[in-house]
Amino acid sequence: MENNCLFCDKKNVEEDCFFENEYFYVILSHQPISEGHSVIIPKKHYEYLHEIPSEIILNIMMNLEKVLEKMKKAVNFESYNIAINNGELSGMQIKHVHIHIIPRFKGDKIHIERNKEFFVFTDEIKNSLRKKLIDI
Repeated sequence: MENNCLFCDKKNVEEDCFFENEYFYVILSHQPISEGHSVIIPKKHYEYLHEIPSEIILNIMMNLEKVLEKMKKAVNFESYNIAINNGELSGMQIKHVHIHIIPRFKGDKIHIERNKEFFVFTDEIKNSLRKKLIDI
């Protein structure tokens, strides 16, 4: 278990697990924001998404349809959000990468939106940033 990580302790995930394979668990969220809110947790400890080997990411994506099918049969959602927080400033509370699947229902009170007041992305800023990214 990595640094007393909550998700590395099998006791904390096995009880709420409804799907697993050799690479990851899927559990019901301990802090759900909608009915059926679930979390994909790699079995091996990684703090950031970019640290996960591509083989595991591919396996998660290849099994996402199975996970969503089980969730849809259980709670019959209309849409869903996928969310990943990477690092403390993003809102990450447990330093073990995990992927939220948040079922959405008509009339729910969940608001995930972009607020234009926080950052003005002018064409000048965009073009300058794009050039830097290409040149790196």
